[in-house]
Amino acid sequence: MKHIYIIDEHQSSKQNGVGTYIQQLLKCFEGSVHDVNLLSFNSDEKEFMVEHHSSYTEYHVPICGNRGFLQGGALSISLFRLYLNDNENNVFIVNHFPCDKFVAVLKHHFSKSRLIFVIHDQGWCAPLLGDAELFKNILSSKYVPKDKRQQWLPIRNITSSEKRAYRIVDDIITLSKTANELLQTIYHVPAEKIHLIPNGLQAPVSRLSEEERRATRRKLGIDDEEIVLLYTGRTTRSKGIIPLLQAFDHLWMEHPRLRLVIAGQVFTFNDFARQTPHSDAHVTYTGLLPKEQLAEWYQIADIGILPSYTEQSSYTGIEMLAYGKLIVTTDGHNITDMFGDGEAVVATIGEHRNVDSSVFAKSLEEAIQKALNLTAEERLSRQKQALNRYNQEYSFNHWRSSYSRLING
Repeated sequence: MKHIYIIDEHQSSKQNGVGTYIQQLLKCFEGSVHDVNLLSFNSDEKEFMVEHHSSYTEYHVPICGNRGFLQGGALSISLFRLYLNDNENNVFIVNHFPCDKFVAVLKHHFSKSRLIFVIHDQGWCAPLLGDAELFKNILSSKYVPKDKRQQWLPIRNITSSEKRAYRIVDDIITLSKTANELLQTIYHVPAEKIHLIPNGLQAPVSRLSEEERRATRRKLGIDDEEIVLLYTGRTTRSKGIIPLLQAFDHLWMEHPRLRLVIAGQVFTFNDFARQTPHSDAHVTYTGLLPKEQLAEWYQIADIGILPSYTEQSSYTGIEMLAYGKLIVTTDGHNITDMFGDGEAVVATIGEHRNVDSSVFAKSLEEAIQKALNLTAEERLSRQKQALNRYNQEYSFNHWRSSYSRLING
């Protein structure tokens, strides 16, 4: 029996894909012989407490130290020495970065235990909008130009922090082939230390009949004639939200039946509204939704949109595959590992992503137009291929088997 300790930073993960990953991972270990524990840092609880669930134990660590448990860690890890014994059957799974200081303290106090780090993202991806060639240039350049220091130096510093963490931990889980290759060629991580395990997701519990789908659309305020484009997730720059809004505004003038639904928390509404001067009445912002309500939007949407510059085994993408949606996405960093032209209509981002998004917005507009022009037969073929891709590569059973081999190996 292994003692598994899943480390989570609660305040951030409850709003992003890491939270989905952790909930799926807890389900992954249900019914196993292992002792499963969730170490929930920056918990909503006001004081430290231990909560026993049916299949795992949760340790709630309240917010302290200005939420910087990854930067410090010594206090919290010392606390857990009161509850956890160090032995070779312990497996710690770390899910947040930059964590070099945290894993160093963890390794010091639990030297016999196995440390696994999951790369959900890397520090250069969002600020460089997934431009891997620029990233390589930043690291390889002997000198940093004065006009580049503000961007380049933070990238170099966080990459150094990531390299230190990768050296300390025993195993690294990466979620895509592209990230796997970068780990070896740029970060110089030995191949035997890396485990490629794309995210997995439980299949939708139920699917709506055509009659139920029409009724649900009416309940959500969608007319029968409207064509719904669904975007789900964080509305940040690296997710491609601005080019999507620009593309939609142009498309709507030709296709007034279109409606864009943004399912995610919006922080800069006025900035978004300025991108859709012609179509603002046809953009719906739902805010964060419970999974049951989000499932309704997935099932009534006509096209799923994943316009990101960079992703790594995106849960939004997996959900679209699992629902068998017609998908429009991009050739962004890691995204090409998830979709081929058979499963999705792919927009080209272009070379000048950091200075001009207009080329990308135009390409995204053309990709959505292509999806709208598909025949019923072509559309059904892509939806079937999407569902097949989910079953072959992202199903929950496939994912659970991969983790079982890693933990027991």
